[in-house]
Amino acid sequence: MRRLVSGGCSGLIVVLFAMFLCGCGKHTTVGPPRLIARIILNPNINTSLELGNVINFTATAQNSSNQTIGTSFTWASSDTSILNVAPNGRACAGRWDATFINCNPGGTGVVKVTATAAQGFTSEPTYVFVHAPIDSISVTGVLLNNVPIQEPCLGQGQTMTIEAHAFSQGADITASVGPFTWSANNNSVVQITPLVNVAYNFPTNQATVAAATPGLTHIFATADGVSSSSFQQPKLANAPVFDFFETCPIQNIVLELGHAGSLLTNFSVNKSTSETAIATVTDVMGNSSLPNTNGGIVLTSVPLTWTSSQPAVVAIGSGCQLSCSLTTPSPGAAAVTASCSPPNCNVGFPLAPPVLLSSACSQFVQSQFPKVNSCQQFIPVPVYSSPPQPPGVPPLTTSAITGVIAGVNTTPFTVLATSLGCAPDPPDTCT
Repeated sequence: MRRLVSGGCSGLIVVLFAMFLCGCGKHTTVGPPRLIARIILNPNINTSLELGNVINFTATAQNSSNQTIGTSFTWASSDTSILNVAPNGRACAGRWDATFINCNPGGTGVVKVTATAAQGFTSEPTYVFVHAPIDSISVTGVLLNNVPIQEPCLGQGQTMTIEAHAFSQGADITASVGPFTWSANNNSVVQITPLVNVAYNFPTNQATVAAATPGLTHIFATADGVSSSSFQQPKLANAPVFDFFETCPIQNIVLELGHAGSLLTNFSVNKSTSETAIATVTDVMGNSSLPNTNGGIVLTSVPLTWTSSQPAVVAIGSGCQLSCSLTTPSPGAAAVTASCSPPNCNVGFPLAPPVLLSSACSQFVQSQFPKVNSCQQFIPVPVYSSPPQPPGVPPLTTSAITGVIAGVNTTPFTVLATSLGCAPDPPDTCT
């Protein structure tokens, strides 16, 4: 009996020990790797900060799986005479007092800020530009290597370099302000590409602007919450100040069937067929959408608005610009027109900068471009299609492509007819 009891106890102990081991295994958890792969700073690229102002920095440590690792950080400034960072990441454009509450202005310049985790891993730097208060910002065009720039508008695809400068009490403080943010009130008119400082990999105070959709816009630069006055084109001799950017507006639209130069503007077909309408556009400087062999500007992607007088008879295809597919779902007659009209084309109407209404402007452009009669031609206005004319003959009044569609209408419809034949008769005698 004793041997049986003893054997049973031994077996029970073995089972309990095994259960204990299993239980321990079930409660063992494996956390994320504790090795820091990166530290993300916020702000993480660059910051413009006025003397005596403060900014809050935060840091997040991550492993190679992008999982957050809890840790503490110490902060460092590359030049404490310009910027100091408190233990909690609050940075002063100057020097903190002993309590890290009051920020006293110091020097100006560029400082690198880093955060180091308790494990010893240090972040990539973020840059802080400490500067005097900004009173004003100007944006002007730059003449590169004395290459003349066409004014007052650029042909589609032409580019210009623009440059921002910040001032404080008359002094140029651009170097200490850092990158500028660029904007335009009509974004489709101009494409703005900031120029990048290769050494630091962030934008400078310059940008390249390219003429895009025909129309007029204003360009602005912003730094540390201060916006500039409107961009001014580079000042040429005897030229007035043009305080706007303009992609040369469209002045004429010619519609033809099939291909440019066909001189066909009407068609007569059976229903359920299709036609192709071609638009040839010309801007105020004489650039057109026709190909040329002299390396001149060829207008493309001009967002014309196509309209059919009877969409049920002649339907307009989708996405039409300089060509358009026309379909004929029903018999009847219709006219098709195309226009370069706001808000999609000749953008900015009815904006008319005062300089374009001045006699000084007209005298300047006439001396530069004999085919331009006055600066008022540069004011963007809606332009509608005209019929093609032989060389040397001016465009006529607005016209359209016309189509007569034959066939039997299989869809019932109601027609409302009106007549003035009974106009002089009393209503009760009109039959």
